[in-house]
Amino acid sequence: MKETNLKINEQQEKDLVKYIKDRMPELETDNKERIEADRLSWKIYANDRSDREGMDSIYNHSNTPVPLTPLIVDHFLARSEDDITGTSPYFKFDAQGPQDEELVSTFDKYFNWKLETKGKVRERLEESYLHVFLQRAAIFKAVYEEKVSVWYDHERSALFDMATEDFTSDFEGNPVLEGEAQFQPDINPITGEQKMNLVTDPSVEFVQGQHEFRPFPEGVPTEQVRYKGPKSVVVDSDRFLCPFNVDSIEDADIIVEKYDKDLRWVEKMFLNREWLNFPQFVNRVKKDANPRTDADKNKEHKENLTFDSDNNPSVPILEIWMKRDVLGTGQPQEFCVFYEPESESILYYEYVAKLTPDNRIPYSLISIGKERNKWCGPSLPEKIRIFQEYVDLQFNSESYRNELSANPILGVNANAVEDEPDDVEIYAGK
Repeated sequence: MKETNLKINEQQEKDLVKYIKDRMPELETDNKERIEADRLSWKIYANDRSDREGMDSIYNHSNTPVPLTPLIVDHFLARSEDDITGTSPYFKFDAQGPQDEELVSTFDKYFNWKLETKGKVRERLEESYLHVFLQRAAIFKAVYEEKVSVWYDHERSALFDMATEDFTSDFEGNPVLEGEAQFQPDINPITGEQKMNLVTDPSVEFVQGQHEFRPFPEGVPTEQVRYKGPKSVVVDSDRFLCPFNVDSIEDADIIVEKYDKDLRWVEKMFLNREWLNFPQFVNRVKKDANPRTDADKNKEHKENLTFDSDNNPSVPILEIWMKRDVLGTGQPQEFCVFYEPESESILYYEYVAKLTPDNRIPYSLISIGKERNKWCGPSLPEKIRIFQEYVDLQFNSESYRNELSANPILGVNANAVEDEPDDVEIYAGK
């Protein structure tokens, strides 16, 4: 059962929900221009200029972008890769003396395995380069990730007691598995005879002729850890909201990240209260397996998962880090709230000091054009957009002029048409 150190009553929670509902539209309005600018920068990098087709300009006739912006961005990407992650390993320990050579070699091997093989730090860094140059700010989040594979192994054996005709279990109710169970000799204080007891649970005894290992019919639950540890991930620009008029995101009174999770994740996170428990919350949520967070990646998602709505429904989540006096003490508390906007329900809340090891929000950012008194600024495509537009205008004007030259203008004889129009129509020949 999930516990929390932030103790608020039902009325305080209702007031908090009302504040979140009132604040969210203002945050979305404040971040709309930044998100739209980042979205356009990504399209320009992909040579997609469908945004200017509807304008009453030359682009209605010719709209071919010159790949100036992609060339410049790719140049900076190549320089970043060469300087930061261009060599393997891109980090190295140096020995301070001859006695440190063996220790340094051990450190190099371990951290190369931990960071490169398991943590895939190089991939995360190279993934972030595009966000750094194409967006007003590249947003990173420090998370603790667990990737665990669980399956039932029917080829493993467990300790079987022929006297009771049942499998023996330890004090936790788990089967005693062959290859994992270790027995140590002990002396029976009553008979003085030697016996074999399980190391982890001395109450389990192995008697020759009475116990043997047999295949476990239900299958042994087996868990393999693929990765367990801290990790840095890139947060999509349109899933992150922060007040625009702060010099640093750490100074903001509220930060919101939007994403989707399934009900299994929600059940692990849910804080049962007297006025709301998990079964009551399940009855409130919409049974739909399709992700519903307003984000570009969900709009591009073409797969329809409605068929799986009853078994694996998806839930939109707002992860909110805020500074606000919810206890009425006169001093704001710093805490995090997990909020489900469709049912207007809070899943969990806790102090920042209990969620992060350094008592700070888990977000950081890089902005190459940070403006004064703001936490972000113009991206690289925005800085060179005036040159991109000038080159595109010249190129497309000349292109359309060439098209007209190759297809001479034809005149329409006004006296040869039935309606006798007042004006002579001209158009490009075929």
